Amino acid sequence: MICKEDVEEAIEFSPVIMAVKDWEGVERCTQMESKVVFILFGSICNIAEIVKKFAKPGRWRSSTWI
Repeated sequence: MICKEDVEEAIEFSPVIMAVKDWEGVERCTQMESKVVFILFGSICNIAEIVKKFAKPGRWRSSTWI
């Protein structure tokens, strides 16, 4: 589980924070290096599928706040 301090540290040390608003943005963002991504679309029914796109071993840790 990711704690508040981990999130604060990731935001503090990320020069660019990406945000995605559609599936095209998700595909483009997964090819770039970023530790923080704000997901600005989706619903309770598909948010898990969106988050899984970013949860690659050794690259992304995911946490979802709704």
